[in-house]
This record gives sequence, C-alpha cells and structure tokens, in this order.
Amino acid sequence: MSQQSFLFSSKFNKKLIYKLPTNKYQDFTNAYVYSIIIKTGNGTPNRAKVCYEVAQEWNKIKLKNKTEIDDIIRIYLTTPFNLYDIQTLGPRHPLLTLSKSLKTASYIGLH
Repeated sequence: MSQQSFLFSSKFNKKLIYKLPTNKYQDFTNAYVYSIIIKTGNGTPNRAKVCYEVAQEWNKIKLKNKTEIDDIIRIYLTTPFNLYDIQTLGPRHPLLTLSKSLKTASYIGLH
C-alpha cells in the first residue's frame, strides 16, 4: 500500500450509492462513483448523470468473468488522487499573511 492511499483513502466514503451492496453491479457502481469523485474532486456529482455513466460502463464489462470484474472494481477503488486537488483550510499565501502580521505587530509596538 502506498503512503498516499494509507494517509487518505479511509477518509473517503466508498459506499456512495449503495450502503449495503448485495451484488457485483452495486459493488461496481460504488467503486465507479468513488473513482469519479476522486478524479473530479467533486464530492457531490450529479447522481443521475453518474448513474447513467455507470450503466454504460457496466454494459461493457458485465459479461467478463468474476475475477476480471473484481479487478476492475479494485482499480476504481484505488484511484490515485492528486494532492493538489485537496482543499486546505489555511490561507492561500501563508508567507504574505505572516509578513502582514509582522508589519502590524511592529506598527503597534509589538516585537
């Protein structure tokens, strides 16, 4: 397991459409939607659009054997995400903010 997936993957819900999947289609759907969320950085994609895309993709793979389908699901569930796309709560330019704070502190006599 890579450090990236160790640090972040458990924080994302991987059961987005079906909370308790009962068949391969439902497992595939959850994995596909998870992958879309990671790739786009959008935690709330258009459900109707994504479900349509899932159905199209499922039709392409549903006749494959169980092992191949499981591999495809695993690939979707391990979709790497770009750390640059993860939003942070800090200031956009921390050095500029620090610089302004220091100028303000010296202006009011704090140093």
